[in-house]
Amino acid sequence: MAGGRIGQALGLLGGLALLAAVHLEGAVRTVAGAPAGVFGAFPAAAPVANPGAAGEGNPAPPLRPAGKPRSLTQGTGLDGFPDWSPDGRQIAFMRDGRIWLLPAAGGEPRPITGAGRGWDVAPAWSPDGRRIAVVRLDPEEEGPTRVVLVDPAAGREEEVLSTREPVGYLAWAPHGGAIAYTAGSRLEVLELESRRARILVRVGPEEDLLAGGLAWSPDGQWLLYAVGPRRPGVGRYNLFRVPAAGGTPEALTQDGGLMPALAPDGRRLAYRRPASPAGIVVMDLVTGTSAFWAQDSGGVRHFHPRWSPDGQRLALSRLSLQGKGGNVHLSSHLVVLQ
Repeated sequence: MAGGRIGQALGLLGGLALLAAVHLEGAVRTVAGAPAGVFGAFPAAAPVANPGAAGEGNPAPPLRPAGKPRSLTQGTGLDGFPDWSPDGRQIAFMRDGRIWLLPAAGGEPRPITGAGRGWDVAPAWSPDGRRIAVVRLDPEEEGPTRVVLVDPAAGREEEVLSTREPVGYLAWAPHGGAIAYTAGSRLEVLELESRRARILVRVGPEEDLLAGGLAWSPDGQWLLYAVGPRRPGVGRYNLFRVPAAGGTPEALTQDGGLMPALAPDGRRLAYRRPASPAGIVVMDLVTGTSAFWAQDSGGVRHFHPRWSPDGQRLALSRLSLQGKGGNVHLSSHLVVLQ
């Protein structure tokens, strides 16, 4: 797989904020296994989160007292993009470019997509738990990006989208009939029956949606996404929401936010705060209060929060950076916070 495709996968895995801080090519060379080359309605007047950042005169959110994170996976490869099955019994995730299933209570994972077909990322369960939508990056640099639906029980796949543009995150509509996805400068919704996509949000030429994450509100009325700079290190991502039927986007954060995840009750929003101190923040959308559930430290970064169906736990990707310059090694594993 060409370096650009690896870069896209790493950009999704860690977010562009992380890529700005490491030498990507050095990290790519040491990635194990990498190919060469609601709840009723959404709160009507949700306050804009303004937790502040170090040096800006505003206090950071407090650290929430929590138990020790429970590791779900271990190793030196790339595990990321966790997503709970609707019944809470399994977690789909990416491991080194393939999609795997892991018992949520612990155990051995099993692959559900094959090697050599591309680089699979960003799994998203269907609401009925029967299929998993996956972004498949083509092995060739100029090849198409595909969205495929995987039946983990039968082992069948169905392609529902093929495009020459990069595709980022997926989010399955609660009613099951549509999938939202980020495609560079656009947020689109694909109707599965007709295979027609409609543009919901389009950003400017200097802005990007690809690595910012995506989430539906539990009642299907809103989509949450993040807008950031096309060039890493210039500005930061912030969270927005837009009516799923179309309309004017509204800001949810001012001082940074990406990778949103709404709890099943629709009241709590988990997201990555990129500003220092960085980490995973949970905000109450009614009161506007927020607290860290996981803070970055040293070479450890936290990404991709996903609520369990009971709303009591968060699954995360925990990335570790070791080394300097061209010898940087990037690995990640999955943890659960409660």
